[in-house]
Amino acid sequence: STLVGAVVMFLLGWVIWGILLSGFMDDHVTSYPGLEKEVPDMVLLFISMIFSALLYAVIFNRWASISTFVTGAKAGAGLSLLFGLSMGFFQLSMYNLGDWTMLVVDSVANIVYGAISGGVIAWVLGKVK
Repeated sequence: STLVGAVVMFLLGWVIWGILLSGFMDDHVTSYPGLEKEVPDMVLLFISMIFSALLYAVIFNRWASISTFVTGAKAGAGLSLLFGLSMGFFQLSMYNLGDWTMLVVDSVANIVYGAISGGVIAWVLGKVK
């Protein structure tokens, strides 16, 4: 479930933030010279997704007994929203990188991202039990 979840998270993040919200984020996130790499390190990005998917899988499988798409979607949406809000408020408190509109839109995007990712991870867990 971790590997499948990581692939879903990687592709879904690209679709949501890399394509659908790309222009919006450009307008609401401040960039500084040297802050972003011209080309992201895709290997490191995928490793990040592996750890995110593993976190969901551990929570779902060991602590919450979540193994259906619907329950995974609900839990994934909640987890992703909370994590996104945590990081968003941290960014707003420490850096001049974003604004309140970005926080709200990013939070909604995190709900969609987490629901789909969490649903898939839970579904795979249910199938392999």
